[in-house]
Amino acid sequence: MFPAVNIFGRTIGTYALLALIGALLCGFIFCRLIRKRGLDDNPAIAFLLWVFVGVMVGGHFLYALVNIGDFPKDIKFFGFFKAVVNLFGGSVFYGGLIGGLVAGLISIKVMKVDLLTYSACMAPVIPLFHSIARVGCFLGGCCYGVVSEFGFVVHGNPYVPFVNGISRFPVQLLESGLNLILAAVLFYLLKKSEKSEKLKSSMLRIYLMSYACIRIFTEFFRGDIYRGFIGPLSTSQFISIIILIVCALSYLLPKFIKTKKSLG
Repeated sequence: MFPAVNIFGRTIGTYALLALIGALLCGFIFCRLIRKRGLDDNPAIAFLLWVFVGVMVGGHFLYALVNIGDFPKDIKFFGFFKAVVNLFGGSVFYGGLIGGLVAGLISIKVMKVDLLTYSACMAPVIPLFHSIARVGCFLGGCCYGVVSEFGFVVHGNPYVPFVNGISRFPVQLLESGLNLILAAVLFYLLKKSEKSEKLKSSMLRIYLMSYACIRIFTEFFRGDIYRGFIGPLSTSQFISIIILIVCALSYLLPKFIKTKKSLG
């Protein structure tokens, strides 16, 4: 693994580098998709900035919420600020996803752009970014897998010492591959959605439900415990189940109401 690289004399974390590359690439693809559909890409750039802020705030907030139990109880005044910084020092994907979606929705309402087109174009871009970022997780050593004979042994990782000297399942690469497959399927569906408003309106829901299933599955291979648990479920599995329920209801309830009105 390569937790950090040296560029022009500066040490940069591999995860941060790949996340930045993924964000720039996916931002470019998103703007191109918007232009291809005859819309101005200037609002798309502003939309992406809103999403970026939402991702940063949401990701760090959920990390702090999950790890609030580790906040020191007896702490001196000046140490309090350091403890707060440490508490918000990590990031959780689902927090970033929810924060980004909320910020994106707000920006769409403010700028009065096409909600369906923007949400449909975002659907394949999100898992594409996630697949790149998860490779960064693997190289950096975070989000590591369970102890397994099938895996990789890491030595000398100063940032995540828990992974050193132990063969662990490469769950980051598994999730990266599944996200890449999901992105490919969604790009195909996006092209089909140009002739189907119904499919276009369902693109983001298809992504959310598909990734929720992926995350429930991959969480069984995670070896880190700092991501938090709610009973027997990890925090991400719990959120995934909630997302599946909400998405299913958003699809079924309108049909139920329409059927009830037609019968009544």
